[in-house]
Amino acid sequence: MISWKHSFDKINEEYEIIRKKKEALDNLLNSGRISQSTYDVFNKELEDAVAEIERQQTVLIERMNSKVKELEQQIKTLEML
Repeated sequence: MISWKHSFDKINEEYEIIRKKKEALDNLLNSGRISQSTYDVFNKELEDAVAEIERQQTVLIERMNSKVKELEQQIKTLEML
């Protein structure tokens, strides 16, 4: 159980870092400190990172669902005894 919690916390931590980077990037563009093309390059990197986090979330959800099914089966087996 601790493994999924650690994974969940890590994913959330990574997402929060990316959100802050995106906010900083938007502020740099809005203040004119970076060009649109520079913004686009870094924004694409952030979008790719978000896509990877979403993939990791999907994998974690699938693992958790699998574990739930396994535990439900164990409960059914124990109830039959």
